[in-house]
Amino acid sequence: MSDLARNPKQVGSLLRRARKQCGLSQAQLGERAGLRQATISQVETGNPSATLETILAV
Repeated sequence: MSDLARNPKQVGSLLRRARKQCGLSQAQLGERAGLRQATISQVETGNPSATLETILAV
């Protein structure tokens, strides 16, 4: 992935695109990352309260 994310919304967009390219649902990605589906949703929508630790887990 060569795109650069400059804010939480862009990080979420990149994550959503990568997840869909892999054919995964938010729940499936969450299970693989050890996170809840709701957490994946928050990151994908650009919620600025997502921690770096959470983003790196994905």
